[in-house]
Amino acid sequence: MGKKIRVWDGTAWQDVSPSLPYTAIHSAQASMPATGVDGQVWLDTDGTLAGQDFVPLSGGTMTGNLNTPSINSGGITGRNYLINGGFDFWQRGTTWSGSGYSAADRWYVSIAGTTTMTREDSDLPSNSQFKYGVRITTGDSASYGQLYQALEEMIVRNIRGKTVTVSGYVKVSGNYSGSQYLNVDFNTSTDALLSQSTNTSSTPIGNAVDAANWKYFSVSFVIPTNAYGLRLGFIPDQAQPSGSIVRYTGLKMELGSQATPFNRAGGTIAGELAACQRYYYKTYNIDVTPGTVTDPGYLVCDIPSFRITRHGFRLPVTMRTTPSVAVYNPATGGAGTIRTNAATNFTLNGPFAIGTSGGFFDFNPSSGEYGVYHLVAQAEL
Repeated sequence: MGKKIRVWDGTAWQDVSPSLPYTAIHSAQASMPATGVDGQVWLDTDGTLAGQDFVPLSGGTMTGNLNTPSINSGGITGRNYLINGGFDFWQRGTTWSGSGYSAADRWYVSIAGTTTMTREDSDLPSNSQFKYGVRITTGDSASYGQLYQALEEMIVRNIRGKTVTVSGYVKVSGNYSGSQYLNVDFNTSTDALLSQSTNTSSTPIGNAVDAANWKYFSVSFVIPTNAYGLRLGFIPDQAQPSGSIVRYTGLKMELGSQATPFNRAGGTIAGELAACQRYYYKTYNIDVTPGTVTDPGYLVCDIPSFRITRHGFRLPVTMRTTPSVAVYNPATGGAGTIRTNAATNFTLNGPFAIGTSGGFFDFNPSSGEYGVYHLVAQAEL
């Protein structure tokens, strides 16, 4: 006898459909009741009609796993702990060629050789929700690019000792060789990205066999109970030949051992931007060329020797910690000289912050600098 669903029709239990290809595990009582009430459903998962589970209309207690692709045509998704996993925001620009916190917000890249990191605008998983991804391309035989994201201690402390699953899309192409790995590193005393010292797992998630095809991967592991800081690394197992390409998008880390559809750490596009700005913020719009009249974040100084004093500035969100602050003139590439009028300058971290009393700061442009200025505040791990 195949698997069945039986529904009480007021007189008897009726088979709704035989041999249904699903697995459902519930626990409410040990055997099928002789009678029922309207709306009650019997789930027979082994075809014996005995020792199975009766789920009343009012609900029951589940002791097993219920696997379902959707409810009301929508996916059930867990919280994503990776910020900018869909690579929506690139406040530093759309290309990057050196090691450090990269053009893609929240992502740190370690680069060797002539590797470049670029925003991927066109080659993305088919029929996907993603507008952007990241593309890492090598330029010589000793090149590679390692992509990292670190989670601060305030986040890690809530998931210590728990199972999490990392999932996403990866594509290797061009002259790529070897394998791409997910590395999980943690530290027991600090949440600084470069201080992660203990590797708890390294799992292959893509290789040359997958070339020219997007691959969906998921990896589950347990966060150590003594983890203070956590870092995920998406790295090759060896230096790559010139012309090798690795692409990523839709990266997610969530609680549990089951990967669910992608969602953003901030919940919405606006929330995701705010999550990025907790670590890095600049005053001009992301997709606007700095130093132009369409840049709404500029500070105007029309006379090279003119001093702008006590200019108030509000950070949009509270940053992770007291940010480092710099004022630049994008039109010339020069930096304005920040003038401090009090020892309390730059000690706050938002939302009304940066500067002397009242959130003000002073700066004096260097010789020959005038026109448009913008401010950068950084509080990365």
